[in-house]
Amino acid sequence: MKINLHKVQGFLFVLLAFFMPISIFVTDLLVFAISIVWIIQGDLKNKWHIIYSSKWMLSVIALFLLYIVGLFWGNFHSNAAWTLEKTALLLFLPILYSSSFSQKTIKNSVIAFLSAMTLSSVLALLISQKVIPRLAKVDKIFSNSYSMSSFMTYNYHNLFLAFALLISCMLIFKIASKKGKVLVVIGSLLMVASLYMEPGRVGHVLFVIIAFFFTFYLFAKNRLVLFGSITAICIILVLSYNYSADFNRRVKTTYTNVLEFDPNKDNSISTRYNLAKYSIQKIKEKPLFGHGTGSFVQEFSTMGDHAKASLQSQHKTPHNNFLFVFFELGIIGLTLLALIFYYQIKEYKKRSYSQIRILFPLLFLLAMCSDSFLQNHNSAILYIYLSTTFFAYSSK
Repeated sequence: MKINLHKVQGFLFVLLAFFMPISIFVTDLLVFAISIVWIIQGDLKNKWHIIYSSKWMLSVIALFLLYIVGLFWGNFHSNAAWTLEKTALLLFLPILYSSSFSQKTIKNSVIAFLSAMTLSSVLALLISQKVIPRLAKVDKIFSNSYSMSSFMTYNYHNLFLAFALLISCMLIFKIASKKGKVLVVIGSLLMVASLYMEPGRVGHVLFVIIAFFFTFYLFAKNRLVLFGSITAICIILVLSYNYSADFNRRVKTTYTNVLEFDPNKDNSISTRYNLAKYSIQKIKEKPLFGHGTGSFVQEFSTMGDHAKASLQSQHKTPHNNFLFVFFELGIIGLTLLALIFYYQIKEYKKRSYSQIRILFPLLFLLAMCSDSFLQNHNSAILYIYLSTTFFAYSSK
C-alpha cells in the first residue's frame, strides 16, 4: 500500500509542476491531495524527525506560528485571514521536504514544468501578436484584466519565466541527449521571447542576472566563447528594446519616472517610494513586534490622505516582502524571514553544484524586494516547488 501511495504522490507532484502556471484551482486541489496522501502514508514520526532536523523547515514553521501569535497585538487585523491564508501555503514546503521523491519523479516534474511554461509562452506570444484573443474571451474562468498574460497576470508570468529559464540554462549543459538539448533550447527561446514581449521588470532583471551568471560560470576560461555569449545577451536586449512595444515602453517609463522623480506623481516608481516611506515610518513606531497580523492596510491608512492614496485601493502590502513582514511582525518576524533563506542556502551548500542551487534563493530574495512574492499564491507555490526541486535534484 505504501508503495502505491508513494507512486500516487509522485504522480501528483508531477501534475503540480505542470498546472502551477496554468490553474490556481487545480494547483490548490493538487496541494490538498498531496498533503492528504502524505498523512495517509503514515510514518509521521519519521517525517517529523526529518522536518525537525532542518533549521530551514523550522524557520518556515516558526514564521507562520508568529503570524498566529501576531493576532494578539496591534489595533487592526482586517486582513489577517488573507495574510494567514497566503503564509499558510509555506507549510506545504515541509510536507514536500519530508517526502522521498525518486529522481525519476523530480526530473519528470521538471519536464512537466518546462512544458507548461513553453505552452504558456506560445499562448502569450500569440495573444501579444493578436493572433488569438486573450483567454478571458475564450473562457470566463480566466480574468479579463488588461494585464493578463496567457494563464496569469504578467508580473507573475515573467517571474515564472525567469525561473523556468534558470532551470533550462542548467539542463542545456547537463542533458546528454541531443534531442533533449534541442527541445530545451527551443523552449528557452520561446520563453525569452515571451518574457521580453511583456512589461514585467522583475523577470527582465532576473533573466539578465541568470544569463550573465551562466556565461561566466561556464565560459570564464574561454574568452572567445565568453565574448560571444555576452554579445548574444546584448543582442537579445537590443532586439527586445526595438521590437517589443511593452519592453520599450517599460524601459522608457522607468527611466523617465526615475529621472523626473516626484513623490506626488501617480506612477509605479512614486507609488513604491511612498509605500516604502510610510511603511518605514510606521515600523519605527513598533520595531520589535510590529503592528500585528493583517494590520498593514488599516494601520498604513492612519498616516493621512496621501498615504491612503498610495494604496490605490488595491495594495495589501508595501510592494516589498521584507518591509511587509517587518511592518506586521517587527524585527522578530524579519529575522525569521531571513533565517528561512539563510538555512536554505546552508543546506544547498552541502550539495553538488551548490553555486547553481544557491542562485535560486538569491534571485528569489531579489524578487522579494519588488513585491511580497513569498506570501502570494502563485509565487509562493513556485518558491515551494523550486525549493524542493533544487534541493532534491541529482545532477547524476
